[in-house]
Amino acid sequence: MRHIIKIALIIILISSSSILTAQSTLMKIDGKPISDQEFYRLFFKNRMEQTPPTEKEIDEYLNLFTNFKLKVAEAESQGLDTLTSFKKELAGYRKQLTRPYFSDNKVIDSLVRQAYERLKYEIHAQHILIKLPPNAPPADTLRAYQKAMSIREQILTGSKFSQIAKEFSDDPSASRNGGDLGYFTALQMVYPFENAAYTLPNDSISYPVRTNFGYHLIKVLDKRPARGKIKVAHIMKIASSSATQEEKEKAKKQIDSIYKLLVNGADFKKLAMKYSDDRSSGNKGGELPWFGTGRMIPEFENAAFSLKNIGDFTQPIKTAFGWHIIKLLDKKELKPFDELKEELYSRVKHDSRAQLSKKIVLDRLKKEYNFKDYGNLPIVINALDTTFLAGEGSEENIPEQDKIMFEFANKQLTIGDFAHFLFQHQPHRGYTGSSLQSYITQTYNQYIEKEIFEYEDTKLESKYSDFYYLIKEYHDGILLFNLTNKEIWEKSLNDSVGLKKYYEKNKSKYTQEAEIELSIFNYKWAKIPKK
Repeated sequence: MRHIIKIALIIILISSSSILTAQSTLMKIDGKPISDQEFYRLFFKNRMEQTPPTEKEIDEYLNLFTNFKLKVAEAESQGLDTLTSFKKELAGYRKQLTRPYFSDNKVIDSLVRQAYERLKYEIHAQHILIKLPPNAPPADTLRAYQKAMSIREQILTGSKFSQIAKEFSDDPSASRNGGDLGYFTALQMVYPFENAAYTLPNDSISYPVRTNFGYHLIKVLDKRPARGKIKVAHIMKIASSSATQEEKEKAKKQIDSIYKLLVNGADFKKLAMKYSDDRSSGNKGGELPWFGTGRMIPEFENAAFSLKNIGDFTQPIKTAFGWHIIKLLDKKELKPFDELKEELYSRVKHDSRAQLSKKIVLDRLKKEYNFKDYGNLPIVINALDTTFLAGEGSEENIPEQDKIMFEFANKQLTIGDFAHFLFQHQPHRGYTGSSLQSYITQTYNQYIEKEIFEYEDTKLESKYSDFYYLIKEYHDGILLFNLTNKEIWEKSLNDSVGLKKYYEKNKSKYTQEAEIELSIFNYKWAKIPKK
């Protein structure tokens, strides 16, 4: 293969350690230009020193860079860049690298910091839920909102929150707990609910708060400093509400007997292994995983957090599951922000609040690409009935398929395009989720997001030079690895004669002085080493 290299003049502005920004051709290999910017980026990326580079450094790196590019060109000439395995590997890396471009980093940063500040506190709240699908029709949404406002008015005029919750809340647990959620902290509730709870004064009633579940009325009962996390062990004797009176009395008698043994100095771990009815923890001496607020039933949680010193244990306490004796094994406070930052970023990006960041990017792209909705969604909704939610019907039954649904960046999507997408995401028989209108509206919004983000994905290399060069690094790096593997590593592994010949020729280069490695053990008693 003939390589033609044309090396351009390299200008480094040493005075301010800046680099030439106007792009020009540094060299050509097989007629393909390679820019000076690519060389500069790799040079400074791999250079650790902060001092201005010397001519010698530049010459040495230019030689390495040239050899690197020659090998990449050789890999391309052998068609290694056309292999399915190569394309699949590069596509996998590219997918990971595109993620930051579809979320707003400033928003994520502020949400992470907000989450940490909220983790310093715990909220005790009640709520009343008026159930409503995420994309409910306007009439249903208004009706649910008005119902929530009517209930709020009843509470403000003197009705007891817990009683109203039992009567009107669509949360199934409200009938027994009066809407009481106990204490919770950040990242345990959906974000709109958390947001309202953390900004609401004690004993006040929120206006209706919309989440994916519907409208909530929230009352904050208390706000306290976070209690951190604890690790405990417990001994349990089962006595559920369905147990007979005789079984309940037997469990109480057994737990009291175990408690007396503990008071008299018996080993907690051994007793748990022998007597606890919770065998999953009993086999480990009663040990439970670390937990914080809102992870255990209130009676158990409050008793556990009441223990002050490591090794303390409670008197027998009653829960809905039976009787427990709890021993404190360890406790820890909230870690500093820098230690939790990475974990918080991961949790925030998988939390409902991450949609805020995604929506900001989507709205920005809509504006950038002159997005326009033609308002033809009702044509699709009116053409279908509830049998669609049972997996029936056909996209061909939707009329006026040539009509435009929306456009952006001079790209037009029709009713027919959306109908095809809609039936690809049609529910199966037995679906019991949102209403027909809600489902179609939600799918339409997903379709808009998909089309705009997919279009933006095709523009990343041309819009962002950092992304372009990063993908190029991965592209060339994979090719270099594959070429080296093919031409050197695989050949050497299969050429046993060549390996032996090389060994015989070069073995004198790798000899070393004879040595011995030993360990010396000293024992106090002579009988131990004999054993």
